[in-house]
Amino acid sequence: GFDTKYFEKKFKKAVKLCEDRGCALYCGEYGVIENADPKQALMWYKDISAAFKKFGIGHAAWNYKEMNFGLTDEHMRPVINELIEYL
Repeated sequence: GFDTKYFEKKFKKAVKLCEDRGCALYCGEYGVIENADPKQALMWYKDISAAFKKFGIGHAAWNYKEMNFGLTDEHMRPVINELIEYL
């Protein structure tokens, strides 16, 4: 499964490379598919956000026209206020 340690491990090599080269690391697209359970999606965003923060990785969540990765779709309504904290 996914947790903060999972993302930290995945990012570690890229973070090291950027540190060695003196450049910034940016994640331009990330998100959770619309079929995901909202509470599970919230946890995923929380975990990836913590890893971004730890390594200072700039990021932009993917919300493709409220389709497939729609954060503003009706099914995300129960968790949207908390989820916003992790974007």
